[in-house]
Amino acid sequence: MHQKRKHLKISAVWLMIALLLAQFGFAAPAAPPTPGPDEVIINGQIVKKASIKPELNIMGNMQIPTYSGGQEVVLNIPVENTSIHQAVNAYVELQLTSGANAPFEIQQLKLREKVPFIYPNSVGYATFRFKVKADAKDGSYALPVKIKYGNMYNYNEFESTDTVYVQVKNTILNPDLIVNDISVGSGEVEAGSSSKLTVNLLNQGQNIASNVRVTLEGFKNEEIMPNSSQGTNATVSTLNNINPGASKEATFGIEVNDKLTSGNYKLNLKINYQDISGREQEQIQEITIPVVENQKNASLTITDLVYPTDNLRRDKAVDIGFKLNNHSEFKLYDVKISLEKDPAIVMKSQPIIKYDSFYGYYAEDIKFSVAPSDMAVGQSYPVTIKVEYKTDKWSDKVFTYEKYISLLVSKKPDTTKLPKTKLIVSNYSYESDYVEAGKPFDLNVTLQNTNASRGVRNVKVSISSQDGIFAPVGSSNTFYFNSMKARGTSDLTLTLKSKIGAEQKSYNVFVDMEYEDYEGKEYTSKETIGVAVVQDTRLNIGELEIPSDGTIGQQVDLNLPFYNFGKTILRNLIVKVEGDFTTDTRETYYGNFSPGSEESFSAMISPMNEGENKGKIVFNFEDAMGKTQNIEKEFSMTAMAMPEIEMPAEGEFPMGPDMGPMEPEGGNKGFVKWIVIGAGVIAIVVVIVVVKKKRKKKREEFLAQEDDEE
Repeated sequence: MHQKRKHLKISAVWLMIALLLAQFGFAAPAAPPTPGPDEVIINGQIVKKASIKPELNIMGNMQIPTYSGGQEVVLNIPVENTSIHQAVNAYVELQLTSGANAPFEIQQLKLREKVPFIYPNSVGYATFRFKVKADAKDGSYALPVKIKYGNMYNYNEFESTDTVYVQVKNTILNPDLIVNDISVGSGEVEAGSSSKLTVNLLNQGQNIASNVRVTLEGFKNEEIMPNSSQGTNATVSTLNNINPGASKEATFGIEVNDKLTSGNYKLNLKINYQDISGREQEQIQEITIPVVENQKNASLTITDLVYPTDNLRRDKAVDIGFKLNNHSEFKLYDVKISLEKDPAIVMKSQPIIKYDSFYGYYAEDIKFSVAPSDMAVGQSYPVTIKVEYKTDKWSDKVFTYEKYISLLVSKKPDTTKLPKTKLIVSNYSYESDYVEAGKPFDLNVTLQNTNASRGVRNVKVSISSQDGIFAPVGSSNTFYFNSMKARGTSDLTLTLKSKIGAEQKSYNVFVDMEYEDYEGKEYTSKETIGVAVVQDTRLNIGELEIPSDGTIGQQVDLNLPFYNFGKTILRNLIVKVEGDFTTDTRETYYGNFSPGSEESFSAMISPMNEGENKGKIVFNFEDAMGKTQNIEKEFSMTAMAMPEIEMPAEGEFPMGPDMGPMEPEGGNKGFVKWIVIGAGVIAIVVVIVVVKKKRKKKREEFLAQEDDEE
């Protein structure tokens, strides 16, 4: 009966303790699952690290870029992570085909770029540079892309493939052959004679003309016929290849009917060649053969003729000079000298020169000034020097003498065929692979004019960002350049700072460009670059609760609170105790430690050495970039040896009937003893509650101070 009453007393005490613990919200914590070294806890479940697979693909709304033949290409490929897992070390490989028929020139062994990390539901960019061949055919081309990457636990075993499409519109100018000059004999062919005809062909295009064949056509029996007596092919001349800007001569033999009067007579030149893509091209141009009557009938002639044979610039005057000779002994009357020409060639001097009389065996220097007008195109223009006169002052019969020349006008730029001017972002960089939220950084941008032959001017560049996440520091976000030459580059640097509370991910920065070409045509273009923002990692460690003194082998309670004051998750957090102590809890796994969370590490430790015992609590976790970090909290305790307890001699404790120590008389004394024990436990619980409330209040005050600072 006495023993039963004793057990009832004990049960009552523990019942009171349980009720008090429940009253203050304490419950026995469930043991957390413990992952293995190759495992991690996600949503309360243990998952193999190797099975966590991010999903990387080319962003679906990527615009199809358009390139020109001969263009140096900068291709930005947006790689999108559509999963909830971070991808690291993404190697993006652009698989271009090579060979003679391939449209692209590959200038390195592998087109492979590394994107260090791509956050969940974010985009990273891989930039590639290659060249479109000058003879690339128009069309759409599919470019295979292979992506190899790993997860944040360094399992680099994932791979995906995708396709990027690009458009090629080859605006490179084809070869363009024109008649640069024509010459026959001494400058003209006398009626009834044969002569060698030389035609100079100029390639004023931008590509080579291959297998050039020139055919002389348009012969008439009563005028001019082919003749091979001059040691040349009468109708066909083969010139093989003519490079851009170069010229070659085709030669023919001709014969003039003896009854022709002085004048210019027409023939046709058919020019066949192959362009850079091997396509057959054909041009037909009209040429003029200057013919003079038999010298026995001529009285006035032109000698010492001087005129420009190089390309003429529009609205720039040039001189045509010569000597007019009267080879007869007779005086001539009403002499008139003029020029017959195309309206595209305008006079810059007196258009007609007149003499009332022109003495025998007399010569006069004559000069006219002309210039191509703006309506002139790039070709050879025939000009006829016409001389009219009378042998009898009172007669109505007028004699005519003509001399033919040609003036070559430079080709007017055809902006509809030239590749358009385009500015792109050829390169950009900032301090590292990412920037920290709220901290300034320098963004370096290189702009390039991709046009190979045309510059631009009045360039205005404005930089903005997605959702206004970045703001310029100490300067405007707009830049101005007077001009950029063909294939030229310009660099700019802008200091930016993101919002302090920016979400951790990659943000788009937009580069808007406005400019014009030298014909005054305005253009705009827009480029997008990516900047990754990360939040600062802030693990705050509270005050360590541990006695300063202890006894070897005797356990004491260690308690250390900690808080996540940052704005990013601390992943795979493990807290462990090390040092000159034995413990029942060597380490505790907390998993993912969210922003604003608080926890505490508790363990029962026992000092092992007499005197000072040193230890430390180590926090190990992975930050937002997947890098492992360690934070240590050191502590020490002075321990003394366990005192020796002198055991009573046998028989000093009275023994009861159950062979245990006899309870003193008066059973109520034992009950009082248990009440005292229970009260002590209650006091401990009250102390713990008070400490916990103080700690919570201290943390709330700290967080409020943090918010005020932000």
